[in-house]
Amino acid sequence: MQKNDLEIPIQEPCTCGGKTCGAVRHIEDLSHDVDVLRAELRRCEKMNAEENRKLWYKVGGLIVALAAVLPTGWASFLGLI
Repeated sequence: MQKNDLEIPIQEPCTCGGKTCGAVRHIEDLSHDVDVLRAELRRCEKMNAEENRKLWYKVGGLIVALAAVLPTGWASFLGLI
């Protein structure tokens, strides 16, 4: 069963021989990494949205070009003839 982030208990770092173990990191230490990953995710989402917009413009231009080149086929497709 998966736990919610708020339900995961925060463990204190272990003290191996009086020193703090390097393998245990607090959630506060990871917050900077989360912020960096969040910013990278937003940047990637914005870049993908821009690429999708450009792709749709190209598809629309191709449809308009085909309609101009093949007017009888386009008209029959629309049921005008």
